[in-house]
Amino acid sequence: MTIQEFPLAWRWTDARYAVFPPDVLAQLCPCSLEEASRLFELAVALSRSEDPAAQRFNAEGAPEQVSAWLQARQPRLQEEVFVCWSADTALRLPWTTFVQRWDDFCYPSSDDVTVFPQHGNWMLLYHHWEEFEFRQDTLANQLP
Repeated sequence: MTIQEFPLAWRWTDARYAVFPPDVLAQLCPCSLEEASRLFELAVALSRSEDPAAQRFNAEGAPEQVSAWLQARQPRLQEEVFVCWSADTALRLPWTTFVQRWDDFCYPSSDDVTVFPQHGNWMLLYHHWEEFEFRQDTLANQLP
């Protein structure tokens, strides 16, 4: 599947929402349905449990403040991450793209999004009530 065929492509290709430059759009790699399904199952399983050590941040503030908080949680900006919305909707992209444009991936009141590093031991949850939750040491050897 190309990014133009991706179900949420309008978020990054329609002037009513956002139009990513071609070089940024080229960084968005849709996951296969099988991979998206596995990521979603993992996200659901991990998000069911409470993590008292989770770091939370209200995303209603200025986008730059949220970006700074995200970057402080995970400073390796070139790391590849998976962004998962549902059992059939997930992307792979550089963490820096998510950090800089998080509000084009996370819509309040409608989206619950999970972000995983391609190789690593953390996860980021975006809750539709506009809160991020960052968890460490939750993914050991569980990613597809």
